[in-house]
Amino acid sequence: MINDLIIYKKIVDLQYYLYVLYVKYPKSEKLGIVIDIKKSIDIIKRHIIKAYKNKNKRLLFLYSIDEELILLIDYMGVSYKLKYISNKNYVSFNKKVTIIYNLLGGWIKTCQEQ
Repeated sequence: MINDLIIYKKIVDLQYYLYVLYVKYPKSEKLGIVIDIKKSIDIIKRHIIKAYKNKNKRLLFLYSIDEELILLIDYMGVSYKLKYISNKNYVSFNKKVTIIYNLLGGWIKTCQEQ
């Protein structure tokens, strides 16, 4: 089941963490960068589900996850530079994403070897 995948659990954990951070954003950004961040997380989750279910196109979906993670990192970098989140929050976010990247890299490598 998809909920058994460690990478999926880590994305859900990241999603919960980001929801805690959203309250720190100004109201003007609730419909701006916050929406973009939420969409990125949703896209990542969808692609994990698709990669899990579709062996023929698995690598395509995994590479799409990689691209979306880059966008998510960019959004959080902008959030940090605009001081919507603290340095501590930014470092914590980066640690969570690094774990996800390592899991994704392992999954990609496994698929390439098959």
